[in-house]
Amino acid sequence: MKVKEARNRLSDYSGDDLWSQARTLYRGEMDSIIRQRSYGKPPSRGTVEGVVNEMKRWMYQVGEGLDWRTETALNSLIESEVADTWVRYDILDPRVDDYAKHVRLEMLKGTPLPGLHAMTRERLDALSHRAIAMIARDARQLSEKLKNESDNHDHNNP
Repeated sequence: MKVKEARNRLSDYSGDDLWSQARTLYRGEMDSIIRQRSYGKPPSRGTVEGVVNEMKRWMYQVGEGLDWRTETALNSLIESEVADTWVRYDILDPRVDDYAKHVRLEMLKGTPLPGLHAMTRERLDALSHRAIAMIARDARQLSEKLKNESDNHDHNNP
């Protein structure tokens, strides 16, 4: 979808409604492109990474100038969608992987508090958004499991 078309779709919304509509639009576009480039096979890390990097730029272009709740809302939405995408496809975000490598390197050097020494703002953002995305995914899965168990219990005990 072109930037102008996407921005027009979102331009009638503001605040929480804008967040919800943009999230749905961004997720749909990202998944659609990943499916197209995977040719019916499970997507590779390279495919997902390429689409994520491309879509981050697209999401910024679409979201610029819209009526967000705060100045940081667009960045937060993009980071949460990126993290959610990595979690949905069960692939480790390269920034999280990079952080783990740097922590191991600092441990080998004998650096006190290697996790703190290797931490950057970008890595912290990636880690925190990944954790939130994983919690949300696990909550959805648990909710579905409990609903299925409840449905099965109701069918077995009329």
